[in-house]
Amino acid sequence: MKDPTEDWTGVTSTAERRKLQNRLNQRARRRRAQELGQNSPSDPSPEPDSESDPSSTVLVKAETPLDKQATVVSGTGSKGRPGLCLLGKPYAQDDLIRFPEGAYRDYLSGKPRSSYLTTLVRVNVFHAFVQNARVLNFDRGWLAYEAISPFHMVGPGLGPAAVHPSCPENMRPTQLQLVVEHHPWIDFFPHPAMRDNFLRVVAEHGEDYIDEDDMCRDIVDVGAGAGVGESALIVWGEPWDPRGWEATEPFLRKWGWLLAGCPEMLEGTNYWRQRRGLPKLRFSG
Repeated sequence: MKDPTEDWTGVTSTAERRKLQNRLNQRARRRRAQELGQNSPSDPSPEPDSESDPSSTVLVKAETPLDKQATVVSGTGSKGRPGLCLLGKPYAQDDLIRFPEGAYRDYLSGKPRSSYLTTLVRVNVFHAFVQNARVLNFDRGWLAYEAISPFHMVGPGLGPAAVHPSCPENMRPTQLQLVVEHHPWIDFFPHPAMRDNFLRVVAEHGEDYIDEDDMCRDIVDVGAGAGVGESALIVWGEPWDPRGWEATEPFLRKWGWLLAGCPEMLEGTNYWRQRRGLPKLRFSG
């Protein structure tokens, strides 16, 4: 039965309609939370009143990724997705070349497809990482699945010497990047704290503590088949600028610990959300 408070008949005021929509959104969120078994212990702060504060609340915690208090179920899952990140596979790299060409042809012919958005987001992230690799003076060897960051290696042009003189300060390697063995793609994250958050867990618990393939699929793997509404990073500005990036809400719920201590990326997330007419997110924890 329809709640009388949900009746929009005769409501022409934009403000009143917005209040009604916010009320419906709140109820829908509560229903989804109940269905997923999400109870208050997972979130230390109450859900905001959308009528007075139109923002959502996202949990961003600094705990290790397997800490139950640092994880909120997103309900998106990874069924049917490959077990390994496909980024370094030759056919995946071919897809990165073919996709933009095909999408551009369809655009010119007046037949753009909304389904392209899913792939385009990760193609853009891949190209952002390519640009950051150039800034760091890395060669194409970083694409290999078993590659090791030049920052962790010793020799001519390796370690800190690998950095190009024009490299932005925030992209220069941290101490952890120099001492903890890791794949080069971690070096392309645009915030030093984001890189250190990952490497600190690896240093303390071992490389198998984090499902790095799952993280790769969410962020940059074009072949993973994940939608934009799922866990993803979106690049809007300069690849090396933390404020040029946006984290989707599912990404923050799943990988929020990566962005602990990265205020510029959280500010960027809300900036780009507002540019698209979406409500700001409030970060707690």
